[in-house]
Formats: sequence, C-alpha cells, structure tokens
Amino acid sequence: MSLPDRRSRGQSGLSIVETLVALAVGAIVIGPVGAWMMLIFSTQAPAAAGLTDAGESRVLDTFVTRDVTSAERLVAAGPPPLAEPLVTCAGAPGGADVLLNVYDLGSASSVLVYGTVDESGGSKTLYRWTCDLSVDHVVQEETVVLRNLRAAGAVCEDDPDQCERITLKATLGTGYETSVTASRRARAAEQEGFGGSSVPVAFIQETGRTGRTPGSPMTVDLTGTAVDADTPLADLSFEWSVAGPGAASLTSTAGATTTFSTFIAGDYTVTLEVYDGLNTATLPFSIEVVNVPPAITAASCSDVGPDLFTCTANASDPDTNSGVDFEWRYPSDPIGGEQSAFGDPVSIPIDPVVPGLVVVELRATDDEGGQAVRYIELERASNPPTGPIVLDPEPVLLPGLLPRLLNTDGDDASRTAVFSTVTDDTQIWELLDDQGTVVADSEVGDDGFDSLEFSHVFGQGASGAHTIRRTTTNLEVEEIRFRVNAPPVAGFSVSAVQGNAPQTLTFTDASSDDVGFSGHIWDLNALGPFGGQWMAGGTSVSQTFSEPGTYTVRMVVTDIDGLSSTVSKPVVIPGVPSQPEPPAWPSAPPYDRVTFAPVPGATGYVVEFVNAGTGGCINTVQVFVAGGGPFEAAEGGTPCAGGSTEASLAVRANAATGPFSIATPKP
Repeated sequence: MSLPDRRSRGQSGLSIVETLVALAVGAIVIGPVGAWMMLIFSTQAPAAAGLTDAGESRVLDTFVTRDVTSAERLVAAGPPPLAEPLVTCAGAPGGADVLLNVYDLGSASSVLVYGTVDESGGSKTLYRWTCDLSVDHVVQEETVVLRNLRAAGAVCEDDPDQCERITLKATLGTGYETSVTASRRARAAEQEGFGGSSVPVAFIQETGRTGRTPGSPMTVDLTGTAVDADTPLADLSFEWSVAGPGAASLTSTAGATTTFSTFIAGDYTVTLEVYDGLNTATLPFSIEVVNVPPAITAASCSDVGPDLFTCTANASDPDTNSGVDFEWRYPSDPIGGEQSAFGDPVSIPIDPVVPGLVVVELRATDDEGGQAVRYIELERASNPPTGPIVLDPEPVLLPGLLPRLLNTDGDDASRTAVFSTVTDDTQIWELLDDQGTVVADSEVGDDGFDSLEFSHVFGQGASGAHTIRRTTTNLEVEEIRFRVNAPPVAGFSVSAVQGNAPQTLTFTDASSDDVGFSGHIWDLNALGPFGGQWMAGGTSVSQTFSEPGTYTVRMVVTDIDGLSSTVSKPVVIPGVPSQPEPPAWPSAPPYDRVTFAPVPGATGYVVEFVNAGTGGCINTVQVFVAGGGPFEAAEGGTPCAGGSTEASLAVRANAATGPFSIATPKP
C-alpha cells in the first residue's frame, strides 16, 4: 500500500512537526556560526590599519614583476660598477633619482625607467616612465607607482653585466619595509643565441662644438651608444666615417667617441656603424658648417679728375685665412648699362652723359662664395643737365638698373614725382607702366594744368619700371625711363626642432623684393630675453640653443635701395632646464631677499626659502621674466622664525621646471 501524497490533500508547506524540527536544528547551527562571525569581525578590525601597507606592496610587486619578467636586459643602480650608464628621461620631474632601467621584449625604441623624486616634507614618490631610445630620451608615458616613501633602491642580485635578477626595496611612509625580487624570463643567450641575432639600435649625441675662426677648424664632439637585445654593450664594436664637400677628419674611427673637424664650409655626414658580431646598425649624423661672409671694414672713392675716381677698400673674413676679392660695378650709360673693375685700388671713369647721382656697388667675396655688399655715392663736381624733361626728385643711378626716382614706402609727399620742362610747347604728358599702358596723362587746356609741369603720386608699395613721355605741339616725342622701388617683404624658414636642448637650428632667408638685397641681419636672441644678442649676416645662419626656452628670432633685410623690412618668429626649444647657480644673499642687513642672474631661455624662476629651526617654514616665491635682470626675490608668506634659513633657485623654461640649485644659508 503506497503512502498518500500530502499535496493531494491541499498541503503545500511543512507540517507543524517538520517546522518545529527545522527550528531546533537552525538554533543549534546558527548560534555557533554567529559567534564565529562576531569573532572574525572583532579580530579583523585591528588589522584594517595594515591594509594600506599590504596594498602598496602588491602594487609594487605587480609593476616590477610584470616588467622584469618580460625584459630583454636590466640595468640597476647597484651594485657598481655598472655595465652601462643609466638612462635618465628628459621631461621627468627635476632631480629624479634613477633606480632601474628595463629594456622591454619586442621594443627596440623605448626603455622603462624606475626612479624616485623628492617631494616637499622629505617624502619621495616612485615613478615609472617610458622613454624613447633616441638621443634625447624624451618621456613618452609617466605612471606614479607609490607615494609618500621614505627610501627606495634597486640592486642586481648577480653580475651587473648580466643582471638577470633584481631586488627593488622601498620603505613606506609608515616605516613599513617592502621589497620585490624578480628575474628575467631567460638569459639573452638562451633567448636568441648570444652573438647578435638581434639587430642593434644605435644613437648619437653631440656633446660639444666649436666654431671656425681664422686658422682654426670647426669641431663637433660626438658620443655613440646602442641597445642590443642579445649582446651586452661591452661586446659591441663602433666604427665612424665622414663624408662631405671638403676635407674633414675624425680623431677616432673606432670606439664610442670621436671628434669631427674641418676648415671648409658645407654639409657633412658622420656615420656610426654598430656591429654585434652578426648584424650591423648604421646611423647618419648631419653637420652643417656655415660660411660666415666677409665684412667690408672700409671703402671710399676719391675724385682725381674730370669724371674719374680712384676707389679703395678693406675687408676681413671672420672664419678663414683666405683672401677677399673685390669687384666694383658702376654705370656705363644713362639707361642702366654697367661696367666692372676688379681689385684694390681701382680707377673708375664715369661717362659725363650719365645723369643724376651715381652710385658704385662694391662686392667683397671670400673663397667659399660668401659676399658682402656696400654702396658708395660719387660726389661729382657738377651733374650734366638731364635734357628737356627734368625729374624731381633727382634720380639715383645704380649699376645695371634703371635710374631710381623714389621709394614708395612713405607718405603722399614723399611718393610724389614732378616732371617739368623749360620749353612751352607741350601738347600732352603721359605716364606709362612697364607694359606700356598709360596710367596717367594730362593735356594742355585741362583745368589746373600747366604745360611746363606734370606731377603724379605713386601708390604705397608701387614698384617697377615706368616711362614719362612728353609730346610736343609738333608731334615730337621725348621720354625718360625710370623705376620706383617698393620695400622688401621679410621672411625666413626654420629647420625642425629634433628633441630637447641642446639644439642646433638653421634659419634660411625667404624674403622677396622687386630688385634685390644688399644685406641681412639676424638677431638670434641666443641669450634669451636679456640682451647681448648674437648677430650674423648672410642668407642662412645656424645657432645652437644650449638651454630650453622660448626664443625670439628676428631678421632685418635691406634692399639695394636702402629700404628695410623686419620679421620675427618664436622658436620653442623643449627640455628640462639645467641646475642654475645658487642665489646670493646681501652682504649687509636686512637679510630678507636674494638676487640671482638671468639664465638663457628662462621663462620664470622658483626661489625656495627653507628654515631649519623648530619654528621653521618653507616659502616658495615665483619670479617671472621681466626685463634683463639681475632679479630679486624676497621671503614671502609668514616670516620663518628661529633657526637658519637657506635659499635655493630653480629655472622654468616653457612648461618645465628644472632642479633646484645648491642651497645657500642666510648670513
């Protein structure tokens, strides 16, 4: 007989007896469990204070283990001697102390850098930067690993030349000491076959440069290095070579360093080859040796007879011992013809029929094609008449050009030309442009018209050849050709900035003018906004900017008629400023401020006053660039009471602040 189904009688839950049994069993189980949970909560509460230390240890372990186990090569700060120098990231906070370099698997272009930076209050922050492997080692990525550290360090647990296993230790702000030890995945020899199955990555750094002077060459100091995934730096070989338009030499063709040297201007290429026993990496390095044109130091012409002059000149060449050749150009006829004489001194005859003021052009040329130009006005005893048509102002005759009547850069009065005659037989005056088109005319009988005179105002910026034509009542035609000159339009191009300071940039003239130029002056502002600018001439100049900052480069160009135009461009040189000289306290009371000299490229300064007494304080004063210095900073905020005060200086350039100088105590 089967048991009856209770649900068939409408019962959907537990019976009373089952419920009582369940309650009894629950009481037996829940009681001890509740007590146990209370015990857990009570015993775990005191441990909550240790969660921060444990969490920071896990963060450190995660970063270091992941990076080290996938590394190709490690370089730690200890123990010395190092297999190679540690990479310091340009753009990292000033004063960073590098602990560890990790060269990543699969990356031939970057390196991971672990380092600490001192913070205010004596604590440290541990950073992880990704740097490129170019000359500049610029920061590509920045990560904060740990803050509020007391100390940190990294050591190789084995031979630092191999450095397969490292330990990174850190003392947290609570005093808790933590460390992580990690090993590379495998030795480089076991990974890819020691001896160069991986191609080296080479780079070159310029460490010094001197310019050419008479009797002395230009020199450039170069240092080469390389990264190779499976060959230590000590086992790589370095070979140097040079090519260019002239004789150039290297102090060494083998090894990590060399010095380029040449007496001859031109574009040169120094090539570095790095060999790991199987593969060769080749890296070119361009060096531009700019020729500085000669300078004309004296030039004059003396009248020695009727329309005969003797001209002499002196010139010097600032970068070679070569001689300078002189060419004298002067008018040969009234319509722009010219002749030349060569040497020093020379005799120059002027045809009496040449009208107006005569100008001689002197060109001094060095052996590399650099030129300097000067114009000399000849003072003739008397100028012959200009014929039936007289021009006002009096035309100026330059060699090879039509007579210049006027410049069109002034006001209406200075741009007005007056054409006149002494014969009262004019039927019509006509002014024609270079295409033969009549741009202005006036007939006899017009209101206000005087047949003896005709005037015209040339528009500002007008230029080119023109003809003034007078037709007589007998239909005879008289005309004179002349030109008007517009000012030049200044412009220049700048070579691309290739990383952080120091940077050598080339500035190339791109100006335009209707006739031609007589000279260029460059204000490269090489010392920043403090004066003492470096000046140079020529259509192309180069300058090395040794410090980061924003520089204003200006060029003034002058045409052969004497008109000038100016253009300025900002040049931003990135990087972190170097450590400056410390500020100076006054030699006599009151001792409440310091002074310091300007730093090239600076856009601002930070002065820190630190008091070491029990009532000490730290005052930070921002000083922004204004004027030419020297600058002064006074202690700000609440005066630092008790103990001795020290002051230190840091430089701002663009958006970066460099390391602080050595602190100097208050007297």
